[in-house]
Amino acid sequence: MFFRLLMPLFSLLVILALAGCNRPTTPVDVAEAFWKAVVEEDARQAVRYSTLEDTAGFDGFGRSWPIQPELTRVVVERQRAEITTRLPEAGFTTYLVYRDNQWLVDYEDTNKSVNPPSAMEQFMQSFTQVGRELSRQVNQSSESLREQLDTLTQDWQTLSEEAQQRLEDRLVTYSAQLRITLDELRAAIEQTLAEHQDAPDDIRERLGSAANALADSSNALAEPGLNAIRQASRTLADTSRELAEISDNSVRELKQQWQRQLDALAEHNRQLQQEAEEE
Repeated sequence: MFFRLLMPLFSLLVILALAGCNRPTTPVDVAEAFWKAVVEEDARQAVRYSTLEDTAGFDGFGRSWPIQPELTRVVVERQRAEITTRLPEAGFTTYLVYRDNQWLVDYEDTNKSVNPPSAMEQFMQSFTQVGRELSRQVNQSSESLREQLDTLTQDWQTLSEEAQQRLEDRLVTYSAQLRITLDELRAAIEQTLAEHQDAPDDIRERLGSAANALADSSNALAEPGLNAIRQASRTLADTSRELAEISDNSVRELKQQWQRQLDALAEHNRQLQQEAEEE
């Protein structure tokens, strides 16, 4: 009799346990559950599967969703995930973050993809991304930066002449900072060569060539413009790759200084974008 009375309670506990186990765990499953909630205008479930803190922040991205978007290509990198998401009339990206031992849709980043910025905002975002890519170049391939530079050029070409003129001052400001960075890095390479004259000849030759390339790019920036910025950015990326391939102890301190300079350049880029957004 006692066990018969306990059976309903036991059944309830089992149901609750199973409900907890049924929570989606992969980025794709979480995204599927999130978009189902968006389509059904279920704010509570949308909050459950996203970075939203409460239902008051849920706005369905400011549009109606007659059908659930299709999730296709998935890219997971550490605690971030990006899922190519498609509707019949458009495509965007669903962004996710891994937080508190679970995947959540990054509502803010996904909103930026669903509701893309204006041409000028897009250019400034691409501009900032170039700085971020540069700061990642030490010990990494320069291919991602080249792709971002191509995107930057395409974004520039979509701007109206008036918009380009409005951004001209920022290009000049960034060009000046970029030139300072090139000159300081060239000086660091020359100092390394002076302090390590016993370094292998092939390393000294590669560093000397890098210093010359930095000087050429710096001179090109005397006339600020997008093409000069592209050339200088590629030079930085190529030199970063050169440094990554050199394992000699003579360049260890140089690599550290290089990374600090690129990080500072990325922060300068970010501040320029923030100033543009505040206007």
